[in-house]
Amino acid sequence: MDRTVIYNNDDGDEVRECIACGFSQTSSEQQAEDQARQLETDQLATRVTPVGKSVLDDDEQPLKILGLNDGPDN
Repeated sequence: MDRTVIYNNDDGDEVRECIACGFSQTSSEQQAEDQARQLETDQLATRVTPVGKSVLDDDEQPLKILGLNDGPDN
């Protein structure tokens, strides 16, 4: 099981450090990573929401299903 300790360094930053692997991270580094991650996840680039284009929200429209008969005339 990993053990994590938290302490303040000489600069006054709060530091998290893993005793098992030696990984350490200051609170300011964590905050910078969180802000960068938030910018990436605010709007994902997909085919539905392309980057740089406005999203158009059309009103409801009827859907035509091909292959179904609407009445006796078809």
